[in-house]
Amino acid sequence: MFITNLANNGVMGVLLMPIIYTFAQNNGVNALAVSTAVIFALHVAMLTPAASPYAAILMGNKDWVDPKDVVKYGGIIVFSTLILFLLVGVPLSNLVF
Repeated sequence: MFITNLANNGVMGVLLMPIIYTFAQNNGVNALAVSTAVIFALHVAMLTPAASPYAAILMGNKDWVDPKDVVKYGGIIVFSTLILFLLVGVPLSNLVF
């Protein structure tokens, strides 16, 4: 989740999938659940303009939104999503898959 805020989320997903699959197979973890978890985490990209096109639009529109506010509130959202994801998303993905 933190890497995707510095690099494009689509590219990070493509690069991380072989590593995630190998990690899951070596540790006896459900590869589908881990892959789903990582895909959801990769879509929380809003802190830097390199993260996603939407973040670039937010940062570039200085008339409506201050870039400091984007980083401040985006950081809160990223951290809250991480906590919520760990408490709800991981058990739910293990239940489904």
